[in-house]
Amino acid sequence: EITITHFAMLGLNKERDGVYNDQDMAYSNSFPNVEERQKGNLQEISKRLKDYGPIGYGSFLIKKNLVILNDGTFAWEQEGDFYAVINKGNGRLLSVLRAYYYGDGKYHEIYKLVVQIFWIFVLMCLVIFSFDHKKEEEQTHLVIKLAILGIMIFLLIFEARARYLYLYLPIFIIGATLGMNYLVDRCKIQSNRQVED
Repeated sequence: EITITHFAMLGLNKERDGVYNDQDMAYSNSFPNVEERQKGNLQEISKRLKDYGPIGYGSFLIKKNLVILNDGTFAWEQEGDFYAVINKGNGRLLSVLRAYYYGDGKYHEIYKLVVQIFWIFVLMCLVIFSFDHKKEEEQTHLVIKLAILGIMIFLLIFEARARYLYLYLPIFIIGATLGMNYLVDRCKIQSNRQVED
């Protein structure tokens, strides 16, 4: 019964940059029924948009975009009670995995650095992919571009979390791969021109 209007209201929370907020949840739960809740959420959405103004809202969306895209770990260990159960086993593989993935692990900072570098590379390749206009593959490329655009618009409107991108990583990786392919093709064309000259 927490409807879409609640998540749109959450997505406009200035203090939390559109991330989950207990006060917004309490506000939505304060209404006795769904109709009243939706009305209250819509009033709060209208108030928040008015408070932002056009320039303020644009600035807010930039910050919210960073909340969504700036972390290659996708907010690993950043919210709630992260580990429901800590396995007490002592196997070699388990020890290695703990050293990398657990926040207090010996190599956890290395893990975070590696995934951040990989994520920045994926995002850079996506930017390159946005310039790719091959006629023979136009429809396939358009589908990937529209999918990524749709995902980002959805996350910018509603509650933001870096972890919400995790589900869509295959689309991002396909787009990045196509961007890398485009860059390699452009480099080949440039080197062929230099050889001909």
